[in-house]
Amino acid sequence: MPNALTLPRQAILPFALLGVMLAVSPAGACDPEDLWAEMRATCVDFVTAASQMALPVHARLNSAEKDELGRLTTAALKGCEGPSFGAAAQETARLGVLIGRLEARHGLTTAAN
Repeated sequence: MPNALTLPRQAILPFALLGVMLAVSPAGACDPEDLWAEMRATCVDFVTAASQMALPVHARLNSAEKDELGRLTTAALKGCEGPSFGAAAQETARLGVLIGRLEARHGLTTAAN
């Protein structure tokens, strides 16, 4: 039975490099809960920034349009609380599309902002 010393050098090198990278990587020294908390905070910041794109048009919106913005923003923020941030990304994309449509509907362009 071969042992590690008799294996070819090409077989040992990738595993040794992987071990070194894992040992010195910042993720190896971080608490997983801290990482998730930071990712959630980044997700919330992303959704908040996207929702603030509606500020220039917000005064011109009717109540149904404002409700739709609020619903999408709430759904995106709920996505930040889950185990996957895919739902937050999808809802934030929908939010951006809605804001673009509202700007077009109310005659706002990027030059006017």
